[in-house]
Amino acid sequence: MDNNIDPANRYDEFIVNNRKRVNYYLNMVMWIFAAAGPAIYAGVAMSVGFAAHRANPKASIDDLEFLADKDMYAEKERYYKENGIERRK
Repeated sequence: MDNNIDPANRYDEFIVNNRKRVNYYLNMVMWIFAAAGPAIYAGVAMSVGFAAHRANPKASIDDLEFLADKDMYAEKERYYKENGIERRK
């Protein structure tokens, strides 16, 4: 892993296809923010969407990606409402 994170590179999404690795990847994201320092991550919030094949046994990987994305945007909407942020005018 490259420890020199360019703040101009903004990662919007990532996919984990193994439930055992979810915590690993979330911890990695938090480590990247911590390594970058407060000037980079101050005020940053992260929304996570989740979809599991076990809960959606007929879903394809594309379906699961769609469901996780939908869940992430619902989380973002909740965050904006709770913090009184009007995102789109």
